[in-house]
Amino acid sequence: MKISPVTQAILAMAILCLMDPLVKSLATRYPVIEIAFFRFAGGLLISVLLTLYFRPAWPDKKSFITNGARSILVAISVLTLFYSLKLLPLATAVAVSFISPVFIVFLAVLVLGERLTLRIILALVLGVFGLFMILGNSILGVESSSVSWIGVAVGVVSALAYAVSMVILRLRATQDPIVTIIIFQNFTPTLLLLIPCLILGWVTPDFKDFLVFLCVGFLGAFGHFLLAQAFSQVSASKLGPVEYTALVWGVFYGYIFFDEWPQVITIIGAAAILLGAITLNHTSPESVSSNLGTTDDPH
Repeated sequence: MKISPVTQAILAMAILCLMDPLVKSLATRYPVIEIAFFRFAGGLLISVLLTLYFRPAWPDKKSFITNGARSILVAISVLTLFYSLKLLPLATAVAVSFISPVFIVFLAVLVLGERLTLRIILALVLGVFGLFMILGNSILGVESSSVSWIGVAVGVVSALAYAVSMVILRLRATQDPIVTIIIFQNFTPTLLLLIPCLILGWVTPDFKDFLVFLCVGFLGAFGHFLLAQAFSQVSASKLGPVEYTALVWGVFYGYIFFDEWPQVITIIGAAAILLGAITLNHTSPESVSSNLGTTDDPH
């Protein structure tokens, strides 16, 4: 049975959000930059295995430049997200970081020239409504301290960098094999973070934490692999609102890992987000052939 791109994106968000509680627990014992390094290093290991299996063609100059630039944005997004997770409660950090779907939809319209259908607009409105219910409730519940607001600020930076990287992904996912994109977004950040990681307070992990680091890397690589596949098949404006489901996963993982029971207003916001995702899932399949090119087979 073929899985729809929207379902792939929802599953990708579930996998990527599973990293958050693991990262938050590691951040009490390790520098954020070291956690980010291991996240990309673990992802690089998975990416190399995928590359050896699929054997994609060698990327051209334009692919090197575009994917390299996008990889820097990915590194910035992950670093700031992890720092936000360290400073804020899990639910608040997740809520702040997923302002990104708003940025994605507007960038898709402004940069890619994509058209917003009524169904996508309805899904976006439901997502925005749910987002601001959870976001407003979370921020009002956070002590107004400099640390809290720094966490909120870096979370917004993470969301913006992530949104720009996703729009670039839409451009390259129709031209590059998925595996090529994945190898770039793990190799470049690993290389960039190696030296700073070693000189800015390196802490050698024990065996148990090393396994957790590898798990974080695997979840990141596999989640982005699914996300890249989804973005290669449908427009960015359609998949953008699906990322609101990350808030739902954040509530779920908060309860499982930290025994955080969501308030009524959070449940209402999560219900609106899910309704928006369901609205998108019932749209008819779209053709991705456009002036951007056609989808490349990952093999």
